[in-house]
Amino acid sequence: MKQNILKSLLLIVLLLTGSHAFAHDFVAQNSDGVTIYYNITSASDLTVEVTYMGYSYDYYRNEYFDNVIIPENVTYNSKTYSVTSIGSFAFKDCSGLTSVTIPNSVTSIGMDAFANCSSLTSAIVPRNVTKINTGAFLKCSGLISITISDNVTFIGECAFYKCTSLTSLTIPKSVTEIDYEAFYGCSGLTEIICKSATPATADDNIFDEVPTTATLYVPVGSKEAYSNAASWSHFTNIVEDDLKTGVESTLADSDVNISIENGNIVVNGTDSAKVEVYSTNGQCVYNGTATTIPVSSKGLYIVKVGNKSFKVIL
Repeated sequence: MKQNILKSLLLIVLLLTGSHAFAHDFVAQNSDGVTIYYNITSASDLTVEVTYMGYSYDYYRNEYFDNVIIPENVTYNSKTYSVTSIGSFAFKDCSGLTSVTIPNSVTSIGMDAFANCSSLTSAIVPRNVTKINTGAFLKCSGLISITISDNVTFIGECAFYKCTSLTSLTIPKSVTEIDYEAFYGCSGLTEIICKSATPATADDNIFDEVPTTATLYVPVGSKEAYSNAASWSHFTNIVEDDLKTGVESTLADSDVNISIENGNIVVNGTDSAKVEVYSTNGQCVYNGTATTIPVSSKGLYIVKVGNKSFKVIL
């Protein structure tokens, strides 16, 4: 009798929850055959976010593991949606996730999106993301490198909290605000490269438990500004170095614009003109009409577009 009552109650709960029993709206496989869960964020704009399986991340631990490649677009019910965000908790506690490819269509990374992904070793924040939200990469113990795109303006609270394997960090000049304990406990950091001559506004404790001996590289002429900013004065070794910070990495000449994005030389306004890229020893590393040119190593390069030459530093 008691067992029948319990079964009836469970049936009632399931009927009441109905379509809310799952966090995701649909599932689809990427090009590698990996299943990814999605929520529709706008039916009219045809946009979706990546999410987790089940009705609560507390009850359903994600099965995402190894390498996950997130597509820019996904088709469901004969409609093609653009993947524009990584939802809150989407990959939380995925201890088997080793790497993730986030497409350029993504504009936001949600709260705790990759929290506790202890095996995640590298991640690239794509160029259209402007905010890295609270706890986005919290306690990621295997994250060795993180590339933050040049459009990010805000790094949220505890975004990289206790990423103890992180050794090098580059903060682009677009970042103007860093929230509470963003890099707290990143005890493996040996260098921080800040590309802005003006220190980002930040809480005093963003670098608590980060070695004070880690080298902070800043653009030439900005050491005093960083030394006098409470959060940045945490470091005892502040070095002015334009080669490290790449202050010449964005160049413009009338209709031609050259920038550095995620380790690539990006050329705009060429109208299909020939582009040549040379290393400092005169070796031609690229010759063609591409607008995005991958470069294998950091350093100084000469970019020739038609009869114009530009110097860029990665």
